[in-house]
Amino acid sequence: MAVPDLPPGYVLRERVVAQLDAAVRAPLTLVTAPAGWGKTAALVAWARTVRIGDEMPVVRWVTSHSPDGADVPGRLRGALSAGDTSDLKADSDDELARAVDSLDRPHIVVVDDVREISDPAALSELESLVRHGMGRLHLVLSCRRDPALPLYRWRVNGSLTEMRTTDLSLTITETAQLLAAHDVVLPGSTLYALHSMTEGWPAGVRLAAMAMRGHPEPERVLDDGGAYSTAVGDFLTGEVIETLPADTRRLLFDTAVATRLNAGLVEAITGRDDGARVLAELKGSNAFLTRNAGPGGWYRFHPLFARTLHSELLRRNPERVAELHRRAAAWHATYGIPAEAMRHALLAEDWPGAVETLERHWPDIVGGVRYDRPHEAAPHAPAGDEHTDPRLALAFAAERLRVGDLEGTRDFLRRSNRASDAPDPAPTTTTATTSATSGAATGTTSGTGTASGNGTSGNGTGTGTAGSAGNGTSGGTASGTGTGDAAAGRREGPAATGPGAPTGSAAGLTARAGQSAPGMPAAQHTPAGSAAPAARPTSGGATAVMTAPAPATGQPATTSATDQPAATTQPPTSEPPAAAAKGPVRVNARMIAGFAAAEAWLSGDPRRTLTALGDLNRPDEQNDEIRALSMLDEGEARLRLGELAAAGAPLHGALVLAQRTGMAQAQVCAAAQLSVLEAARGRLRASARLGRQALVTADRFGITDATDLGWVRMALASVYGEWDRIAEADRLLDEGLDLAAGDPDLLVAIATVRAKLRHGAGRLAAALEVLHTARRELGGAALAPSVERALALTEAELRISGGDLGAARRLVATGGDPDVYPGWAACVDASAALVEGKAAAAASTAQQFATPSVDTALTWTVHAAILTSLAGRALGDRNRVLRGLEVALDIAEEESFRRPFLVGGHPVRDLLANFAPLLPVYHPLAAELAAGSSPLAGGGRGADGSLVEPLTERELTVLRYLQGTMSNLEIASTLYVSVNTVKTHVKNIYRKLHAGRRREAVERARELRLL
Repeated sequence: MAVPDLPPGYVLRERVVAQLDAAVRAPLTLVTAPAGWGKTAALVAWARTVRIGDEMPVVRWVTSHSPDGADVPGRLRGALSAGDTSDLKADSDDELARAVDSLDRPHIVVVDDVREISDPAALSELESLVRHGMGRLHLVLSCRRDPALPLYRWRVNGSLTEMRTTDLSLTITETAQLLAAHDVVLPGSTLYALHSMTEGWPAGVRLAAMAMRGHPEPERVLDDGGAYSTAVGDFLTGEVIETLPADTRRLLFDTAVATRLNAGLVEAITGRDDGARVLAELKGSNAFLTRNAGPGGWYRFHPLFARTLHSELLRRNPERVAELHRRAAAWHATYGIPAEAMRHALLAEDWPGAVETLERHWPDIVGGVRYDRPHEAAPHAPAGDEHTDPRLALAFAAERLRVGDLEGTRDFLRRSNRASDAPDPAPTTTTATTSATSGAATGTTSGTGTASGNGTSGNGTGTGTAGSAGNGTSGGTASGTGTGDAAAGRREGPAATGPGAPTGSAAGLTARAGQSAPGMPAAQHTPAGSAAPAARPTSGGATAVMTAPAPATGQPATTSATDQPAATTQPPTSEPPAAAAKGPVRVNARMIAGFAAAEAWLSGDPRRTLTALGDLNRPDEQNDEIRALSMLDEGEARLRLGELAAAGAPLHGALVLAQRTGMAQAQVCAAAQLSVLEAARGRLRASARLGRQALVTADRFGITDATDLGWVRMALASVYGEWDRIAEADRLLDEGLDLAAGDPDLLVAIATVRAKLRHGAGRLAAALEVLHTARRELGGAALAPSVERALALTEAELRISGGDLGAARRLVATGGDPDVYPGWAACVDASAALVEGKAAAAASTAQQFATPSVDTALTWTVHAAILTSLAGRALGDRNRVLRGLEVALDIAEEESFRRPFLVGGHPVRDLLANFAPLLPVYHPLAAELAAGSSPLAGGGRGADGSLVEPLTERELTVLRYLQGTMSNLEIASTLYVSVNTVKTHVKNIYRKLHAGRRREAVERARELRLL
């Protein structure tokens, strides 16, 4: 019953120990998490140091070895009687209560490794112990799933505290510490990738540390298929998968083809009709399945568990994989998630289905969100260039684009280009020409085309125009007459209704085809000027009628691109469509332009993105989807270039059109980038609203791990930082890092926000280290102009705080494009001038940005107004002080700014206290900020970050004079006090700031932003 030893290499996690310390207030603590989450180690570390008040409790440790927990009562009684099991038959509830009451000291009993508690006697005993604990007994249960106890009742009456997977997961810092304990030090990008892959799972990190130790290239350990994957797979198979019932294992293997699940998708893949119940049970059993927060009802497996399941499926039942992917493709196509539908079609080697999905929905797929999924199965292209349909190559390029694989994207774009230029195998009456240089090589495309043939939808004879429902194809230069029955969009999959179907702004592909998704009207998102969603042709561009693959009978069938047979009715084939075609296959020229813009964007070149949009923005023929893609690309590019005023209109237009046409990924992407834009412009409330909108929309469509959502979290963290909600901001930045491993711009943007948070907490050295680490991690990678400029200006602010004005001015002058963020740069220059005592220069520099303007972010208008007031006070200009303060407070109250006032330290607090009451309008925020105790205005901090002893107001005043060359006598004369009083204040300042002389005190005060 003694507490066991800690495992070798264990890193003490004070955060977890503190949570367990706080938990002893309740009779029962339940620690529930899947295998390998460090439950036992965390409890051992805590049990060795725990105290209850001033008493040292008796700690007993027992382990259950019974599959149903039947041995728990006996072991508990043995623990309470110090191991004497001769008289442990106190069966009545009263006897048990008396036994607990007679304990001379508080007892803590830890019951470890409780796999299951279903024995009635054990459950009854536990209930009695919780009921009669009365402060003398604290029970801790360590389980893999919740026991069948009345937990709901104990939560309400305060008898229960709980620790779950999120509490036990390693933070990024703890992950680095655990690796260091195994002599492994990783570069930041690899560390973030490991943390993203393991999601803080301690066993996964420990296995990685063991595999990386002594490895010449530790970052290669994370590659799929190596020793690390084998070790993780062995652990999860033995500890989790093989412990489950056979039917549950079958369900897990079947659903392993999907990256995320909801009830409808589970039912479509498995053929069951109880998807919601199954998912809830799997989550309750802690089978490495979590439910996403939000309205979509989506679940996802842990990345390493998903990879293990997929590997086991391929090993045990490879013949089922293609069929499972076809079912998943059909479901995603039915419910308006075309990117996932295309991916599953490629994985199923359903080449016609993948091509058809791309041709129908390429604007949403190409302009959609990006992922960083190193653990995800990648589809394999058909061998041999001679079998490559250019459209199929583009489908693979879209898949590589989707996961952020630049080289893979370029490779398939080149394949498509070569296939497009190949000679026609058999001339036909249909002609179309497409000329395009590889988007990977130049980023430019051009194309023309003519086409004739049957229309894409509708009956009878007529001509078709872009976006209409008549005969004829849309986009390019197209004309056609003929008779044809509508077949577009009739791809149907297994029935999947109920809680599994996405709802909201996208009615899905089914609704566009004239069907109605559950709970949604079919014509909910009919674009303006269009006849109906059912008549949605292939998106834009010159599209020729092509000879489709021959049906199973061997007879050729001529049909339009949108009349391809449904994936669920066409026999699976591994034959690329070009191999069976009887005529030439041409590529949509507008589609190629979209790929060129996307490739340029992925390469990190926003200017080339804007250039490539020239071929996409031909006004003669566009539908709403192409317009949405074009606006989205333009808005993103201008945002990265720092052209904030020009980015707003296209991003707002893209969001409106994406919502109107039901483009799932474009909605998420547009809302995400708008959130970033509004945060940069200082429109904090709009940024928070758009960020939440992006997260909710993403959850509705199951888009949970896209890089775009990392940008959302960065923007929200920036907003929360300005609102002085630091804990929430830090949490969002950690979440954003898990999605940022493949995006250097996002990594640096997160670093700049985190540095500001550290700076605001008075930790100048830590803030600088964050930025230096980010620069080291770049490894020469080019940054977007807006990100590069933000990095330089953030460091310049920190340099001013450290007194290095020369470095700050060099960063402003040479750090990035000087035309980006001019208001921010002016504020940095004005701050430097104030520190130098040049109040007139500071006022002149800040004044031009100290009034609200559409060209200046509100954040820097507030800062500039505050700097103007400070300069005005130094100049004795009362009117200037009041004007600046009124502008700053008006904006701050509208957008809830806090940080600009807090980072100003004591001078700004003094300004608020003395001048805010003189303003013509009362500002409650001024009184709140003047009375508040900011760490920047309160005093020195100890090594642990807590306030040692705050400086008094008079000491802060004396401290300001210590910056100059005035003697104690001169300071005393200025303040009209005796020199002995000044000496006493100086002595207290030195003591509180842990300084030995005047210069050290001033440097320490600047680091803490007291000056």
